Amino acid sequence: MTEHQTVSGRPSTRYPYQDEYAESLFAKGFAKGFAKGRAKALLVCLGELGITVSDENRSGVMRCADVAVLDEWLDRALEGKSAEEIFQPEDFEA
Repeated sequence: MTEHQTVSGRPSTRYPYQDEYAESLFAKGFAKGFAKGRAKALLVCLGELGITVSDENRSGVMRCADVAVLDEWLDRALEGKSAEEIFQPEDFEA
């Protein structure tokens, strides 16, 4: 067991395994939330650009957990004029 300072300044007893486990859970949750936020932002941007997105594509965007893919779609959106130019058929294959 080790003692750590908490935000309140009081010591908190934590076991060594809690640090790694808690950090891994936090990292997974953060990554998932970050991707979901990026997906929502992409859909808002598409709407503001006047690009119609089908329910199928919208669902595919919201299922995507890869931020690099979401960024690629955003780059395409800034260059494209339609969903067909942004999303490729293979983008949503399982």
